[in-house]
Amino acid sequence: IVTNIVPRSGPLHGGTRIKIFGSGLRQFAAGFCRFGKVLQSTTSVNVSNTFIECVTPAQIVPGVVCVEISNNNVDFSQNCVEFEFTKAARIVEILPKHGPKTGNTKVTVVGKNFRAGHMWCRFDSGASVFVAPALEIVANDTILCVSPSGLHDYVTLEVSNNDGIDYSQSGLQFLYLEEPEINYLYPKRGPETGGTALMIGGKYFHNSVGIVCHFYDIKDSSYVVKSAAMWISSSSLTCISPPYRPSTVRIAISSNGQQYTESDMKFTYHSRIGITSLSPDRGSLNGGSVIVLGGSGFINSTQLSCRFGNTIVLAKYLSNSSISFVTPPHQRGTVNVEVSNNGVDYSLASAQYE
Repeated sequence: IVTNIVPRSGPLHGGTRIKIFGSGLRQFAAGFCRFGKVLQSTTSVNVSNTFIECVTPAQIVPGVVCVEISNNNVDFSQNCVEFEFTKAARIVEILPKHGPKTGNTKVTVVGKNFRAGHMWCRFDSGASVFVAPALEIVANDTILCVSPSGLHDYVTLEVSNNDGIDYSQSGLQFLYLEEPEINYLYPKRGPETGGTALMIGGKYFHNSVGIVCHFYDIKDSSYVVKSAAMWISSSSLTCISPPYRPSTVRIAISSNGQQYTESDMKFTYHSRIGITSLSPDRGSLNGGSVIVLGGSGFINSTQLSCRFGNTIVLAKYLSNSSISFVTPPHQRGTVNVEVSNNGVDYSLASAQYE
């Protein structure tokens, strides 16, 4: 008498090794399994007093069949325990396609013939194999797998739709990477209006279309803004600061949208610069005039500078509302004077000097 089957399903192409539990079995006797109404049975690969192990044959169409067992290939049990032949699971896409060696990347797996409640994931490097139930069934064709730690380089990710017995053979690969590190940032401040081109240096930067810079408010990390980064090399990338209120933020990068760098690299947003006065507002063509510029949002910085037409000169900080600079030589005419706190981004506001 058959009492149970483990697993209860397998792919149409067969090859699933199943255990059929029952009574009336004799150890060391030959064992036979019959799937459905086929005349030909399959010989067991293992027999004990409580179960028979058989390998499922191939089938043409999906469906449920009765499984019966026999000790002599003539007299079979008659109580019909069901086994379901299903289409084999197949992976179409995985996202993201990489993550850190520390693991814990949630990989979205999209495919075909997934069965809720029976999905497992397998990460296989050849030398090491990790299997686990899917973290979540997102939809009929989408599940979440979690990358384990301890693997390296490229591994093959496959899924099972019968509780980890038979796996897909799609061949899609997931890449394990070193965790990126940031050790250089320039400039380290910029206006609240955003638009500052940041040069970020470090190591283990991965060339990914999804690489992103995150700007975490150091007073409340739940406040975060982000912008797409441009990969230059494994040790450098750039990104444009998004608009944010005047405050200090921590810069982090991610190439897969999940794991971020933990380096303590800070960037300060300052108030936008305003210009209200320029005294005097005219001077010699030879330059050398000391000019006091009044306004708001000035910072005592070594990069504090004025752009005098197309010429840049360093400025001296007097207060957050006034600075001074020495005019450079210039041809006759009127020029716009703009101010920068970081030597990169100049104010939208300007004053005219003749």
